[in-house]
Amino acid sequence: MNEEAIVREIVNECLDPEGFLVKLRTHNTLDKKTFQWLLAELKAYSHSIADRQTINRSLAGCLFAIQEALDNYVQTLDKRYIDVQEYQYAQNAFAEVYETTLDIFRIP
Repeated sequence: MNEEAIVREIVNECLDPEGFLVKLRTHNTLDKKTFQWLLAELKAYSHSIADRQTINRSLAGCLFAIQEALDNYVQTLDKRYIDVQEYQYAQNAFAEVYETTLDIFRIP
């Protein structure tokens, strides 16, 4: 998949009413299957721009929104004392997105 297609897919998951980000923010639901797919797309994007100093503006906004939503989700789980495995998964998801975001924003 080319870079434009990757960006389109990621941004769609952020903006679509049935997308990952909207479900996470609105319904407080972390769809694990979609998250794994989204993380793979983010990593593919990171590799595709490894030698550049610029990134797509829409994707940059999505990265920050995803990080914020995952962080809020982890805090919500912590306050509600939800299942430990779900809490751990959410923490790991946030950490993975954070690391991938750092890779994307890293200047070569």
